[in-house]
Amino acid sequence: MYSSNTANVVMKKQATPELQRVPLEEVCLSILAGRLSDNCMGFLLQAPQPPSQESVKNALQVLEEVGAIHPIPSKKSDARLEQ
Repeated sequence: MYSSNTANVVMKKQATPELQRVPLEEVCLSILAGRLSDNCMGFLLQAPQPPSQESVKNALQVLEEVGAIHPIPSKKSDARLEQ
């Protein structure tokens, strides 16, 4: 239990959506590996409370740097699993 003051002042009215607060590397890798889409950016931006485009770009960049995915040459924001 907590006081109404704590509820009104300390606690947030609404929690930050998960896609806006967690690292997206695993999410993007799961989307691509599960073949839900070959465009992680487009897929995630359709979410009701999507992450920022910058967050998705950063996640895709990390995945590219570690060799987990490589970009599709004709589409700048797309990526696919390394095969």
